[in-house]
Amino acid sequence: MAGIWDNPKLEKYNKIPAQQFSLGEGNTPLCCLKVEGQRIWFKDENANPTGSFKDRCLAYQISYYYSLGKKEFVISSSGNAAISAGSIVKLLSDATLDIFFSHNINPKKLDKLLNLKNKRIHLIQDFKAKSAAIVFAKKENKINLRASSDSIALIGYKTIAYELAIKAKNSDGIFIPTSSGTAALGIALGFKDLGIDIPIFICQTTKINSIAREFDSDFHPTKTSLADAIVDRVAHRKLQLIELIKETNGDAFVISDEELILAREKMLEGGKNFSYNSLLGLAGLLKSKQQNKKILFPIILASGL
Repeated sequence: MAGIWDNPKLEKYNKIPAQQFSLGEGNTPLCCLKVEGQRIWFKDENANPTGSFKDRCLAYQISYYYSLGKKEFVISSSGNAAISAGSIVKLLSDATLDIFFSHNINPKKLDKLLNLKNKRIHLIQDFKAKSAAIVFAKKENKINLRASSDSIALIGYKTIAYELAIKAKNSDGIFIPTSSGTAALGIALGFKDLGIDIPIFICQTTKINSIAREFDSDFHPTKTSLADAIVDRVAHRKLQLIELIKETNGDAFVISDEELILAREKMLEGGKNFSYNSLLGLAGLLKSKQQNKKILFPIILASGL
């Protein structure tokens, strides 16, 4: 057994599917860097097989539904989740995947999807990819791997908390890049499983901020963002996350491109070069400092591509 399935806490707190598929995800490095003289811990999810923490979520989701006899899947994605799902389905000889994606997909991510395409993995480009996928999945009676509204999707993300258990006990905050809120909620539930109280700080962009703007009004809305993986405008988990942030004495931040560029400069000084999506957490920490918040032992989740 490999990947997230190696973590004993996963079985202790959750049901394990009869079939377990893996790309070798999880057990990502925790590195320490000095930023502005402060020691900061980074959970580097870039080290996952396809380059993002989506591998954890999709490994559990696909294993769960496949174990129930479901072998036909649908997903809509800005790229990362589709790449993870396609990579897992490609391992299986009897499963299919229909991938819906928009016309403004990152070209590098599109190239990766094109490399996954085969007789069982189909690519469909649509201006309304999310709604098209929902209609198609319902019509064809296929499983929609839509993490934003599937409770099963939370479980894979719990493993991030399980891996951070020792460090989190001494931390006063974890900063998480957030789109739909599924990853942030899954991580928080993982800490709850372990009885660890840690403030949750979520970070969104000036383009997509349906959750963070409830806490942070210090920004100017924009039509674009350098962090292009933050795409979910609906955020079905919004109310849960707002309650969770308050419960843990956390906060939320809306991050501009200028703040992302500053975060990249600080990261480069420390010898690391993350994508803008992975830099949202660091940008959130830097913004918290500007607001005179004192987070002495922060953990930054570098989410990946």
